[in-house]
This record gives sequence, structure tokens and C-alpha cells, in this order.
Amino acid sequence: MTTNDLDAIRKLADAATPGPWQAIVPANETGDWFDPYDDPMVVTSDSTPGNYCAIAKDICNGDPEGVADTAFIAAARSAVPALCDEVEQLRAKLAVARRETDRLRADRDAHQQVTAAARRVIAAGHLDWDGGTDVEGSQGDAHAALAQAVEAATR
Repeated sequence: MTTNDLDAIRKLADAATPGPWQAIVPANETGDWFDPYDDPMVVTSDSTPGNYCAIAKDICNGDPEGVADTAFIAAARSAVPALCDEVEQLRAKLAVARRETDRLRADRDAHQQVTAAARRVIAAGHLDWDGGTDVEGSQGDAHAALAQAVEAATR
């Protein structure tokens, strides 16, 4: 789901009648302003007689799926904004985790460079001094590489 999708869902929820909504099933009704022979319906939060949202009224005909649909629609009024909030919070936490992961990878890479440079310095120190190899130049290059890697790792 993209940020645009989430924004569109949030706008729909914000434009709807405030929640919570209720699912009213005639067999379980407690109010006297509902026709007891009506199908299940969703009632908006103000519960003013005559002011209700009968979303499932004409499609469910009291069957178990219709009753479940009515309950789902009523619950979605509060659940959808809460889910949008949760997605936004989790995305923010993920962004922080990604930044930390990038930082840790950079630290790891810098430490790997230090280790490689240290190994070169150690290897240069084991050169045969009598073999005619330019030991001082090799040690100097390895030392410079180590110093550079340490500098990069400690920035």
C-alpha cells in the first residue's frame, strides 16, 4: 500500500460520520425506534431516531453473512483510522531502523578496511630484511593505508 493509498483511505474515514458505529440486529435490538421486522443495519454514532446509516439493510436480509457484514462495516469505522495510524507509526519506526542499519553497515565497512590495512602492516613487518625487498617502502605504504582506514572509521 502506497502513501497515496493510505492518504485516500484516511480522507474517506475523515469524511464519514464520526464513530463508533453500531451494528443493530433486530433480534437483539434494545431501542424502540427500529422496526423489529427490518434487516440488520449499521447505526452511526449519534443514534438519533431516524438518523442512521442502513448500509447493509437492503442487502443482507438477516442471513448470517449479512449480519456479519453489518458488524464488520460498523467495526471498520473505528478500525480503519486506527489501522492507518498503526501503519504510519510502523513506517516511521521502519525508517529509523533503516537509517540505523545503514549506519551500522558503514561502521562495519570502515572496520573491515581497518582490519585489512592492519593485516597489510603486519604482513609488511614480516618481510625478509635481507632479501633486497624495499621493506621501508612496503611498511610505509601499509602504515599509510592503516592510518587512512583508522581515520575513516573514526569519523
